[in-house]
Amino acid sequence: MRVTVVSPNRERNPDPLLPIGASTVAALIRQLGHDVRMLDLCHEADPLPAVRWHLADWQPDLVGLSLRNLENNQLLGHRSYLDDMRALVRTVRDVSAAPIVVGGPGYTLFPGEVLEALGLEYGLAGEAEESLGPLLDCIEAGRPPAGIAGVCYRTGGRTVMQGVARGRSFGRSPLPAYDLLDRPAYVAQGAAIPVESKRGCDLSCSFCPDGADSSGTKLKPVSATVDEIEALTALVGTNRLHFTDGVFHHPVGHAEELCREIIRRSLVVRWRCGVNPVGLSLPLLQLMHEAGCRGVALGLDAATGGMLRSYRKGFRPADIAAALTAVRLARIPYTIHILFGGPGETNESVGEALDVLEELAPDDAVFFALGLRVFTGTALQQTPLQEGRILPGHNMLDPTYYLSRALDDRLPERLKERCAGHARWCSPPYETQG
Repeated sequence: MRVTVVSPNRERNPDPLLPIGASTVAALIRQLGHDVRMLDLCHEADPLPAVRWHLADWQPDLVGLSLRNLENNQLLGHRSYLDDMRALVRTVRDVSAAPIVVGGPGYTLFPGEVLEALGLEYGLAGEAEESLGPLLDCIEAGRPPAGIAGVCYRTGGRTVMQGVARGRSFGRSPLPAYDLLDRPAYVAQGAAIPVESKRGCDLSCSFCPDGADSSGTKLKPVSATVDEIEALTALVGTNRLHFTDGVFHHPVGHAEELCREIIRRSLVVRWRCGVNPVGLSLPLLQLMHEAGCRGVALGLDAATGGMLRSYRKGFRPADIAAALTAVRLARIPYTIHILFGGPGETNESVGEALDVLEELAPDDAVFFALGLRVFTGTALQQTPLQEGRILPGHNMLDPTYYLSRALDDRLPERLKERCAGHARWCSPPYETQG
């Protein structure tokens, strides 16, 4: 079977990332013995004509769409990417009669809703490693993909949901097929190679869909991760990496082992990752720095005791000061990220948080967001339901944000005023590129 995998993501903020999900799926399809090509729209000046030309020339039997992001997740300056996806689907339909399969992290958040919104035949929610082969067999044979975990499909005017696919192990996937991409274009724009050392998360932040997934963290063997780093840096032509793990250092032992293996192999790499204060220590950060870490996003999300408890962050205000001291001593550049507006937020708690940051991080890069995107299955979802702000059965694909009613309408302006006195504090909305 001839298959095209389309990566529609054109985001370049702060720099482009190679499409790890779409490239891994392409590698799996190739491993299964099918003929696959990738259509990466990141660098296309005019993407829809590029889609027309590719499909007319290649004439695939199946088209796969990778939906990395549904939207920019900003209440202020909200932008949905679904209209772009609808235009892409229309273009594919104009040129090709091939069925379309959609997958990716954005799709997995709302699989049935996205399938119906885009009018597609098939979707694959979750991990593709074990479900993709059976799905392709069914499509090739012309039979319904009943009983395949994670596969969503339309039949008889209804949508059939079959859960989210979860692989039994993590580490046997083929290398992402970055050989099918314009690697020099990514390198020229300062792109980092995305690397997974784990999937899922054992933390339980109230608003995070990863924490709502009961399957928890799945670790990739350290040797497999470092083998992948060696192979991909040689293939792509850059030593810049970005660990896609939600929180790099959970569990701490796995992160330490990974850093030591990078050091043992004398790899010269430069990477960044996301961390939070839970379990973060100076010895760990020093080990990360020795292994090439040159940037961390410190996901505090809150800076007061009340909001840290509301968000179920698992650390206290005192841990924030300790984490900032440690990251500074380790000489690792960092950014701080704060979410205002969750359940229990008041004008007073916002002011208290700003005072804390005024004391602890007056000269640091701090990014504030206002309002929390509500995702299905999270603890946060229960609050707007209980408050009557959404009803049972609400279509969560519609932009659904939570903002505490105790906040006044002038908060965005007051936040901008407070940020104006700090060269590196940033208030929403932020610029994004589709």
